[in-house]
Amino acid sequence: MSSGKEIMTSQKHLHNQCEKIWSDVNQVHTDLSKLKPLGTLSSAESQILEVSKAKEKQLAGELHVLKNTPLEAYPVDTNTLRVLLQEELETSTAQLQQTLDVIQAQRKELEEELNRERSLLEQHKQVHQSLVQKLEAAKDASQEQHDSDRSLRELTRKRQRAVEIQQELMRNLAKFATLHFPLPSTADVNKASKRRRSSTESDDEQHRYISLLEILEILMNKCTDDEPDPYITLDESFWPPYVELLLRCGIALRHPQACQRIKLVPFHL
Repeated sequence: MSSGKEIMTSQKHLHNQCEKIWSDVNQVHTDLSKLKPLGTLSSAESQILEVSKAKEKQLAGELHVLKNTPLEAYPVDTNTLRVLLQEELETSTAQLQQTLDVIQAQRKELEEELNRERSLLEQHKQVHQSLVQKLEAAKDASQEQHDSDRSLRELTRKRQRAVEIQQELMRNLAKFATLHFPLPSTADVNKASKRRRSSTESDDEQHRYISLLEILEILMNKCTDDEPDPYITLDESFWPPYVELLLRCGIALRHPQACQRIKLVPFHL
């Protein structure tokens, strides 16, 4: 509140000063009008009159400026001057802070744009490098086109070798599965079922099951022949301990929504 009163007092003081200056200008103009006409004046007097008119115009301009911008003429009072300067300082600080915020925002946008441009430049460099490599590879391929027959023979040989390796692996798998995981015996069936059965009943149930090798073959054939749906449905011919063995060893997986369906883990992918 005290600052507001001091500002009002300062403005009133400036207004009074402006009124006094304007009164002095009018008085000078009145005094000049009482002088004799310009044609009867001497050369020196004419020059003095011209100077006075110029001063009058200057004072009128200064008075106009003072009326439009009264705060630019600071009062002599120290307290009032301090308040005015403090307000101007706060206003300037706020304006500079706004300017700083704008500049920082622009700088952030420019940095983001620069990062994007750098990323694009790096991508373009990678694409260019890839194209250069492909071009060089194409040149090498064109130069070695006459060796295409040899490459085809090499691929055929590798394919034949892969088939032989696959057949050898299948034979080894068959030997391993037959040796270590044969058809369940009557004792195995009785132990798995946790109850003693008659000899005839146990023999019938034993012959009903298929071997682990057959289970693996069914899973592999289903995986390669029907990739969209590689699951098989378990029935009474699958001995539960063998199924559990495949699941525990990570060779087979259950269907997430049907526990009676399993598939071979796609090791080839």
